[in-house]
Amino acid sequence: MIHSQFKRVSSLIQQGWIVSTMLLVFQGVRSEEGERPSFLFIIAEDMSPNLGCYGDPDARTPHLDAFATRSIRYTQAFSATGVCATSRSSLITGMHPSSIGTQHMRSEVLLPTSIQPFPAVLRKAGYYCVNRGKEDFNFTTGPEVWDDKQWKTADWTRKAEGQPFFAIYNFFDTHESRLWEGSKTRILDQEKLTSQQQHDPDKVSPPRWLPDSASVRKEWARHQDLISMMDDQYIRPLLKRLERTGVSDDTIVFFFSDHGAPFPRGKQWVTDAGTRVPLLVHFPEKWQHLAPASPGTVSDQLVSLMDLGPCVLNLAGLEVPEQMDGQAFLGENTPAPRDKLVFIRDRMDERIDFIRTVSDGRYRYTRNFMPQVPSFPWLTYMEQLESSKAFRQLQETRNEGRFESFLAQSKPKEELYDLSVDPDEFTNLADDPDHREVLIKLRGALADWMLETRDSGFLSEQQLSTAEAVAGSVYEYCADESLYPLKKLVAGRLSLTDESAVVRYHAALRSRDAEALSARLAGETDFDVKAAIAWSLLEIGVEKESALSALENVITSDQVYSRVLALNVLDCVDESAEPLLPVLEKIAAQEETRETINECWLAKRILNQFP
Repeated sequence: MIHSQFKRVSSLIQQGWIVSTMLLVFQGVRSEEGERPSFLFIIAEDMSPNLGCYGDPDARTPHLDAFATRSIRYTQAFSATGVCATSRSSLITGMHPSSIGTQHMRSEVLLPTSIQPFPAVLRKAGYYCVNRGKEDFNFTTGPEVWDDKQWKTADWTRKAEGQPFFAIYNFFDTHESRLWEGSKTRILDQEKLTSQQQHDPDKVSPPRWLPDSASVRKEWARHQDLISMMDDQYIRPLLKRLERTGVSDDTIVFFFSDHGAPFPRGKQWVTDAGTRVPLLVHFPEKWQHLAPASPGTVSDQLVSLMDLGPCVLNLAGLEVPEQMDGQAFLGENTPAPRDKLVFIRDRMDERIDFIRTVSDGRYRYTRNFMPQVPSFPWLTYMEQLESSKAFRQLQETRNEGRFESFLAQSKPKEELYDLSVDPDEFTNLADDPDHREVLIKLRGALADWMLETRDSGFLSEQQLSTAEAVAGSVYEYCADESLYPLKKLVAGRLSLTDESAVVRYHAALRSRDAEALSARLAGETDFDVKAAIAWSLLEIGVEKESALSALENVITSDQVYSRVLALNVLDCVDESAEPLLPVLEKIAAQEETRETINECWLAKRILNQFP
């Protein structure tokens, strides 16, 4: 789904989405003067609630802690996914990534004309909208979305006199890459790290979901240093700038991160650690009448980052688009609070997967639709972390301990954790008879959600690309049951001879009928179904020559996502890949471009496992 042009612009112009920056008629007057509030999103990267106000023992964040006393602090706020681009696509559209096809890290999809990033709605209502720093939405925004999106210079001060604004300020020096040995910050001045802000690796308290080693402690201390510097060098001056430019009394400020902390079992994973985020919302006195509670209140309401767009629209007195999955929890006439949230994990960099998790706040149920993929697959980018290396050392020395399930070569089909007694998610209760009722309830809730939101995750990524070409967008394709038989897929009514390639794909992934798989392989035309059949045959241990021939056919095809799938298969089947080493050497030697980087990484990984 790589596109060189954004095809929706002309359609949007025809629909009146691009308007003058000053719209004189405001609907839904929000104050005696007929004004509307301005909004500022301050978004940190890769950060769990690692602030003093959340009780983190290592946190040294006096400015955000003080800000929390003037704000509402949410303790049950979550991202829709555990990684930046997919999470941000959800934030800016108010949609589940799996509803619009943005669930893979990274990709480039087209949105249907009926779905707009919510700043486009604000601009239509006369708001000045800016994004400073990265977008990273897995789709390209058109000119209807922002007045300014310059990386370093976009700013609210360019708005017209009296015009309300919406601004996103992205802070990226808490990003995973800043933990690499020798890495340098781009916004923060590391030379200004004071002794009071600096964390002694011997005295920090890494979470229990990480190994406790000297290297991990050093990395955790570095992460805490970055958060302390952010608090002092970024948050403090930015809040002061609101005051200095005379807009602090008019601006509702949100502080949050895009997903959880940048460590294995955190970022990228749909664990509590990977998706729980800090969320502070400050209402100035002028707009306190719109706040659901007084300053300093702590709320345990279950909320998602995809709810923030609907919140802003509601607070501005604008109608929340009906198709949005998010729901407003701020402002007037809000719906009943959520009683559950769903999280997703699909391809992460070079590694395919298909995981859905639902949580009611206490229990967290996970369905692994591809259990043959390890929980901790080799991820070239993340392997640079010392914490990744610590996990690998435990794996190589067979000293997995409490991480045995995480470091195994396959995943259970279902997982269930009671976060009230097991917040780090070590004890899987899926087979516990005492929790059978909870398991069935959450399993059913997930199935209902997949149907309600038309979850596109059953489509392989190559099939997803084809779907977009057929219907104009993934969203529109998946809305049509005749094109996308979701009811059959959710119910598990799968057949290797089904007319739908996506049904055959999942039938092949799950089947252990060697005879039926072999018979289907001979006449199969869909590359991804071929790869899935070959995978199952190699796992069963039969028809190795035919399976490898099929995989070679796929990895030498012109289907980029199919090639990535087939290379994932080869990496999972260990020594079975040896006959294809010459082909893999050619793939590894390619220039690493946006289109080829994942297959290059996979080929190099496979080759490194052979002497």
